[in-house]
Amino acid sequence: MLELFGLLGALLAGLAVDSFIGNMTDKADASDDDAAPEAAGNSDATGTGANILDWLAADGDKDGDAYDADRIGHAHPDPVPASSDIVQDPDAELILQGQDADEILSGQGGDDTLIGGAGDDQLMGRGGDDAVLGGEGDDLAHGGAGADTLQGGAGNDLLTGEDGDDKLVGGAGADTLLGHEGADSLFGGAGSDTLIGGNGNDGLIGGDGDDWLAGGSGDDSLTGDLGSDTLDGGAGNDVLDGRNVQSAFPEMDFMN
Repeated sequence: MLELFGLLGALLAGLAVDSFIGNMTDKADASDDDAAPEAAGNSDATGTGANILDWLAADGDKDGDAYDADRIGHAHPDPVPASSDIVQDPDAELILQGQDADEILSGQGGDDTLIGGAGDDQLMGRGGDDAVLGGEGDDLAHGGAGADTLQGGAGNDLLTGEDGDDKLVGGAGADTLLGHEGADSLFGGAGSDTLIGGNGNDGLIGGDGDDWLAGGSGDDSLTGDLGSDTLDGGAGNDVLDGRNVQSAFPEMDFMN
């Protein structure tokens, strides 16, 4: 089934975890402490608790799969690309992992873990304190409400924290990190990145590359780190520092 590593393995410890393997248009029924059998055809799915929906081991073409952990006929509010997967979780805590296609993974109310694959993925945590890892490709990660942790990985990624005190890590590539509300921590990593704190007292570190940092409103701390950086504190009493303090965010690399 699903291979987890680092933080993700720890998250599963002690949980009642359901699993589902299906093909193409399958949906499955899962509840706490029960493993759903393999599904075939156009069956439907509901589920509660900590569920794993995994199509890495599924048979057939996964393009167009729809896994809905709420109820039959639950509508997806966002546009659906023809060759994308959709995964939705209304309230339960899900661990969702994509594979190679351009995928859409969406949580909602729970503290979800979303892991993109090799494609250009859209990962939406929505409610709860979510952990989102983009993986390879040019990914879009949106934390939503809650104190979320987002990591872009490889590629030119767009990370948006929204509400809550969020942690955003760009990784490799020319990334754009938007903190929005709350006291956010943004780390650009490698590449020439754009970091915007938004409202709240934010901490921004550019990392390697020629970065552009904007604190927004609030009392912000901006550190350019390596490269030729541009720092704009914005409103509030801000601290701007162009020196190399790369070790200030060692904990931000939250997934291996």
